[in-house]
Amino acid sequence: MMKKYDAYKDSGVKWIGEIPNHWEAIKISRVHPIIGSGTTPLSSREDYYSEKGLNWLQTGDLNNGLITETSKKITPKAVDECKMKFYPIHSVVIAMYGATIGKVGLLDIETATNQACCIIVPSKRICPKYTFYSFIIAKEELLLSSFGGGQPNISQDIIRKLKVPVPPLSEQQSIASYLDVKTEKIDKMIAKAEKKT
Repeated sequence: MMKKYDAYKDSGVKWIGEIPNHWEAIKISRVHPIIGSGTTPLSSREDYYSEKGLNWLQTGDLNNGLITETSKKITPKAVDECKMKFYPIHSVVIAMYGATIGKVGLLDIETATNQACCIIVPSKRICPKYTFYSFIIAKEELLLSSFGGGQPNISQDIIRKLKVPVPPLSEQQSIASYLDVKTEKIDKMIAKAEKKT
């Protein structure tokens, strides 16, 4: 059961609304100091790609869930020559542009990424699953902040400035666990409905 609170305050952020008095509305960059991106090794270089290589994440791999593998792999040579950075397990990934803009993933693997991915590295102040769910809920707000004509973009700067409601760590973990159970039930219902059609 979700906890009920007696006293609320205005978060000062339109998309969030009211929050319990002991929560804060904080910019993501204040609770996640390390936010980055990646690069794409030249596709014409066959020696940069290998089926049995190292993980390299693209926005097409994002599934609004746990990321356990990448569709493409890169070689140590690509990592060295293109100065690729690897991001740790439990990092949250957001697609910044293209057909998948606003899609989210939670890393269950260490991986390098392309430049269309924004990576939010885990910190001690916030539960990774809570950050993950925060970005799923904030998708519409991020898209409203996007720029560009035919193909909108979300910049790292927009992501850094996004304010999210931040409860104490124990409550973050409880909320994330509650949402895990709820989303699993919904996923099962969808799978059951799809089998019937």
